[in-house]
Amino acid sequence: MSAQASIAVAEGRDLLTAAFVDVDPEGGTRPTYFAILFTDAWDGDPPTRWAEALRMLATLAEQSPGYLGYDVEVMEGGREYAVTHWASPAYIRQWKKSSAIVIGDNGLLSRIYGREGCLWPWLDAAKQA
Repeated sequence: MSAQASIAVAEGRDLLTAAFVDVDPEGGTRPTYFAILFTDAWDGDPPTRWAEALRMLATLAEQSPGYLGYDVEVMEGGREYAVTHWASPAYIRQWKKSSAIVIGDNGLLSRIYGREGCLWPWLDAAKQA
């Protein structure tokens, strides 16, 4: 269970709702945005280097404004990936920019980063704003 979902259960909120939206303190809901990170190294990438980059990305995310938590999922074929949740696309861009500075852009980040989007697909266009 994600940290966000655990909080929802502790607060007596509906788990399904908590998994897909950020509930603000005033009772309204906002969509959450996500960025996918592949947790297993691609062929040819040293697993230790990959793991170190993921640790740095996770640490930066936890310290970044707008970060809401993460979930680990498994895709077909058994490859794991992490879904990081954010309050807005601007926070994802800021985190990625900081990550590139800290880790360096040697091509590894482009292989770790997967897709970005909105858990409310019809609002995904706001990401482009």
